[in-house]
Amino acid sequence: MGAGSGTGTDTGAEIGPQPVDGTVEFADSNVVEQRGNVATVQLELENTDEADLLVRSAQRDFRADLRVRDEDDDGTVRVRFNTFYGAEHEGRSAFTAVGDDSVTVRTHATTQSLPMLEAGRYNMIASTETSRIAAVLQLEEPTVGESRSKAIAPGTDVKTVAASEGAVQATAVDMQVTTEKTTVAKGDIARAEFDVSGVEGLLQDPTSRDQLVTATDSRPGAQTTHRLQHTPDRDIEGVETISIDYDAAGGVAPNIQSLSWNDFEILGVDTDNDGHIDRSLTGSVSGIQTTSAGEIVIRFDDPVSISESETFFASYAATNPSKTGTGDVRVRFGSDRYVETGEISYGTDSLGTLTHGVDLHLQSADDRLQTVASLQSLTTTYNSTTDTLVADVDTTHLEPGTYTVRFQVYDDSPVSDDGSVVTERFVVVPPSARISEPTLTNESTLVVNATTNLAPENDVSIRVRTDPLRKGYLLECNTTVERDGSVACEYELPDTESPLNVTMRRDGTQLAEPVQYELPDASER
Repeated sequence: MGAGSGTGTDTGAEIGPQPVDGTVEFADSNVVEQRGNVATVQLELENTDEADLLVRSAQRDFRADLRVRDEDDDGTVRVRFNTFYGAEHEGRSAFTAVGDDSVTVRTHATTQSLPMLEAGRYNMIASTETSRIAAVLQLEEPTVGESRSKAIAPGTDVKTVAASEGAVQATAVDMQVTTEKTTVAKGDIARAEFDVSGVEGLLQDPTSRDQLVTATDSRPGAQTTHRLQHTPDRDIEGVETISIDYDAAGGVAPNIQSLSWNDFEILGVDTDNDGHIDRSLTGSVSGIQTTSAGEIVIRFDDPVSISESETFFASYAATNPSKTGTGDVRVRFGSDRYVETGEISYGTDSLGTLTHGVDLHLQSADDRLQTVASLQSLTTTYNSTTDTLVADVDTTHLEPGTYTVRFQVYDDSPVSDDGSVVTERFVVVPPSARISEPTLTNESTLVVNATTNLAPENDVSIRVRTDPLRKGYLLECNTTVERDGSVACEYELPDTESPLNVTMRRDGTQLAEPVQYELPDASER
């Protein structure tokens, strides 16, 4: 047969399976989140480890073109979208991936007034080379609702945040003040929970706790209070001057020329880092000097020493510059013996302890000047599932008295147009306990019951001992406080020696007056 006369040629080679087209799907085609929070968009990938994701506003100009990659080969990529900023902020993208996966912003454009993306519908399109699917991200207006407080035991994981049962979140509240007070035994944690959305995104940024100098009101031109706080990294011994030097370059230095000693609200040292002055320095001040270049020099009659475990605080009156911006601040202890540099910012972005016009602080209801560092004694956590901002206060170093945790959104904050104030009050009292008379249930089993004002789940111990001078015995029961404040322990007595001395302790500190118990005669048991 001649060449080319056949209809086909069998080469004997096997044709392998053709690759299956990669696909992408949304785990949820309708994602709803409050604007300002962090939205999570989950993509499911099959037969591919890469996909494109386009996020585009349906009403206003916003567009972000992303490339996502499944780096751990589990078929899922979860993209977190910080809707407070909506775009890159201080070198950080608004889009990140959970875990080992990655997301890259290829292009991004918007004419919206940022920070805080506007409410509305945002269309999302995910695609591979061979598939394409759409979903919707709906951003709703943020809310400020109710609040509550409770006492919890020390050592409770503050990251495990759950709103109290029955909490109802309001659609909008201008002012909500809770009148009831929660009683907290000194040493326990006072937990204040605020139903508030739209702040999760801004909480990703550093707060005033991390700044060298902050303005109580950071708005341009405001007559306000500046607060300096610094913990040195080594001991500072015997300095006779402390100076605060604002860099006047760029016109963002405050006006402090007329500052006098009467304009200082606080000057002292916090020795245990709870935000309260433990050692005042006001009695050692010999004079205050200011310059037109923006420098304050404080002179002391008695030399001042600050250890590396302590925090120096100064709070004084100042007038902010007339424009927004960030200025350098330098603090010198003893001329140039120890120098620390930092920044202070002016504008709504820096307003409030949580920035952008959102403020959270602890305040003594008995002495307003007692609280120095608004966030120093607060541990904040945000539960995005319940939209709950939680502030935990360690009361170990608080004096007995009434305190207020105050959450405020200023009226020019992007979180709210109207402003909101929510407060929670609690009363710190000395820890106490009362031991009931023990009972003998049989010839050798002793039962001890007690009540305490400690929070549930506190670890306590009840000791039963006889006279140690007579070579008696010591029995110890370690247990936890029940929800109703009750504590119970049971002991097997080694003999019938009497009397028994019963005490109750927490962390080695005695909580109740000892109770003596005479064992009944054998004939009475």
